[in-house]
Amino acid sequence: MRGRRTLVGVVGVVLFAGVLLSPPSSAGPAPTAEVPKIAVEDVLPHLEKLQSIADAAGGNRVAGSEGYAKSVDYVAETLESTGFEVRREKCDDCTEPDESVIADWPGGDETKTIMFGAHLDSVEEGPGIEDNGSGTAALLQIALTLAKTAPEMSRHVRLAWWSNEEQDSDSSSYYVEQNGTDDLAAYVNLDMTAAPNPGYFLTYLDSAPGQAVAEYLKTVGADAEEMAAGCDCSDDAAFDEAGVPTTYLTTASNDADDMSEEQAEKWGGEAGEPFDACYHSACDAYPKNIHTDALDHTTNATLHALWTLAVKA
Repeated sequence: MRGRRTLVGVVGVVLFAGVLLSPPSSAGPAPTAEVPKIAVEDVLPHLEKLQSIADAAGGNRVAGSEGYAKSVDYVAETLESTGFEVRREKCDDCTEPDESVIADWPGGDETKTIMFGAHLDSVEEGPGIEDNGSGTAALLQIALTLAKTAPEMSRHVRLAWWSNEEQDSDSSSYYVEQNGTDDLAAYVNLDMTAAPNPGYFLTYLDSAPGQAVAEYLKTVGADAEEMAAGCDCSDDAAFDEAGVPTTYLTTASNDADDMSEEQAEKWGGEAGEPFDACYHSACDAYPKNIHTDALDHTTNATLHALWTLAVKA
């Protein structure tokens, strides 16, 4: 997640993006009864691997570095034998012309693709395990679960691990410019999904993708709170601006640095403390800076959304 920058004119953004507020019933089929459950213990090895990559590359996985290149290799090579169509998309216009990893699962209506994304790069100051190893690892295990389960698809699914998010979300903007969004029915963004003092936040909570994520969170007592729409601080922004229904799932709010008393009572956290005290710091490392319950909840909420939006009932 880049530095928090909440845009003015939030109401105007919401009105402009009215399509995002379509009711959940328009999202597609209800989830099947066989929605799998991901054990958080299966997500953690991906975080351990990202930490080891950073350790071997001077302590970070920043765009343009060996650490970032090795992170791309890890994600792409993990997926290449699973049935996903995997490509590495170079961002020629980015601050650092790195590759993002794009993976398509075969089947489903390609004119109504459901896309999920998480940024793969860290800041220079640290290994970026919560920001955004958490979203990266969750999405990777979701991909492996989809491949293992191989359900019948209603809509096509595409997953993306973005480069250069910490440099103004260059690669996701480049993707939108180069590929367009006419084939997309929704985009779900994962960024900072295991904060040590976690809250549960979504943009466009009433949108179809937002409701698909929130539905699961409610079942585990992690009722989502709506975060101000129009925050240009992660990879959902380019899709939002292009009119794609989006939601952005995070456990560290863009609206405030510290957890309020009301939020602490709701989620069991520490009032007056940051959601992530190691944000953009060297201490954003594994395992210290990962809240495993939050990672469990957000990973399975995203998997639930994928089933809700793209798998045939």
